[in-house]
Amino acid sequence: MVFEQRIPEGRELETDTLGVFAKVSAWTGKAAAWRVNRILRLDPDAPLRLLDIGTGPGAIPLHFKAFRPKVTLTGLDVALPMLTKAQNLANRLDRHAFFIQAEGERMPFADASFDVVTSFYAMHHMDDPGAMLAEVDRVLTPGGVFLLIDFRRDMARARFRAMNALWKTAFLLSPGRNGLEESVRSAWTTDEIRGILGTRSIRRFTIRAGGSELWITAGLQG
Repeated sequence: MVFEQRIPEGRELETDTLGVFAKVSAWTGKAAAWRVNRILRLDPDAPLRLLDIGTGPGAIPLHFKAFRPKVTLTGLDVALPMLTKAQNLANRLDRHAFFIQAEGERMPFADASFDVVTSFYAMHHMDDPGAMLAEVDRVLTPGGVFLLIDFRRDMARARFRAMNALWKTAFLLSPGRNGLEESVRSAWTTDEIRGILGTRSIRRFTIRAGGSELWITAGLQG
């Protein structure tokens, strides 16, 4: 395990760090969307309703719509500046989406509102991930698809050191140069999330851990 004790990173990023995060999303958005498409393997002709929690600047879900144009996309985030960036990207890509400012732990949607729910590298900002996961369980349709990917604090130390060295080199003179370390310190471990799901009696989610990532899933094929 890299860090024994979790140190919360906070809900909203500072302005300078927000800019760094937006740049990272812009650089990696297309490749990440391609990966998500390979993981989800959704029916290309199905008019599915997709919710992305902690959507940030919207790069992953908006680029994902290139693979699944019939998906109706809703992006949710607590940070209005991030949602502004997401809407600007949607306009540039000419892709329609709804963006809503709200917390993942208290979502303004009716039960079974979405066929697919995703969340990428957002859970470590939450001090009560159980509330968010309970909300996902509520708004996701029976048999729906859920994919959450985040850092895991229990990754191998050698892996973290290699990742952090690359990050600090890329952002040497940037205010976000410590961003990866802060995010990993704030991340949850596999055992912590397993305990949270048990306490909440949420049974349809599966936990997967590998490399630097923690996955929480439901309804995936294969």
